[in-house]
Amino acid sequence: MAIVRDNAFGYDFGQGIDGGTGSVRGEAVNVTPPQPSDEGQASTFLMKKIETIEDLTSSLQISIDGEAEFSMFGGSNKFSFVQDQKIHSYHLYLFLHTVVVNAPVLIHGTQLKKNAFDLIATDGKRFHEEFGDFFVMGKQGGGEFAALLDIHTKNATEHQNMSDKLDAAGFGGGFAFATDAQVALTKFTN
Repeated sequence: MAIVRDNAFGYDFGQGIDGGTGSVRGEAVNVTPPQPSDEGQASTFLMKKIETIEDLTSSLQISIDGEAEFSMFGGSNKFSFVQDQKIHSYHLYLFLHTVVVNAPVLIHGTQLKKNAFDLIATDGKRFHEEFGDFFVMGKQGGGEFAALLDIHTKNATEHQNMSDKLDAAGFGGGFAFATDAQVALTKFTN
């Protein structure tokens, strides 16, 4: 079974992890040199019109009450970003969001060290205290960027006209690909 965790604790290959707390434990396995995966880098890009704080929290995949739906990246940073934004009437926003995930780097052929093997055979509780429930078998890097572009309008009529133009340019539902966003942005600005 694989568990994906943010690397807030500074995990390293072979380290034991307490599954309940995420804290680092001892190294119970012999670590082989890590090997990069054959997989490539994956990235996503989204550009979407935002009119309410609910639109923004939905786009970031966090709930409005502040409990983050943790994905690969830290939800608390996303919530802080939302809290820092001031959504005003007569303003429209373009939300830009990109995520890059690198190919994983994995260790292979892991075996328990002799002292860990002997301990698990005689005292499972102490093994858990010393080595945890899991160990770090791989790492996967990447990053996430979010920005909110503020478009000021002067009144309700101008606000609605601009919103309609953004919808006509394709920004209402959002873009999943940068090339589509460029085409729509060109249409919108011309």
